[in-house]
Amino acid sequence: MVSSRRRSSMARSSTTVLAVASEQRSPAIPDVPTLAEAGVKDAVVESWYGVMAPAGTPPEVIRKLQDTVIDLAKDPSMIAHLAEQGAVPFAGTSADLAKLSGEETERWKRIIASADVQTN
Repeated sequence: MVSSRRRSSMARSSTTVLAVASEQRSPAIPDVPTLAEAGVKDAVVESWYGVMAPAGTPPEVIRKLQDTVIDLAKDPSMIAHLAEQGAVPFAGTSADLAKLSGEETERWKRIIASADVQTN
């Protein structure tokens, strides 16, 4: 994520941003290509956040929480606030979050296994 202050600092410095690791170019720095555009394949690494509740939470509470988060993600002032940080909201359902979480878990298990990462 790149704040407006950081963008200004980047513009004044000798630092060159080569690429972003997201699937699409960042709206905060649209002239910077993605790693894929720069020739690095399969290198998408995006941060994401989810709101979760304890197991056994009543479905009506889950729905209310989900609807509230979706409304926030669609709110123009929230979108603008996140854009200043280089973030793009995604208004997904709890099923979308469960799917994403599962896919990311499996993806990083494969990456860790292929890199032969050892823990002590």
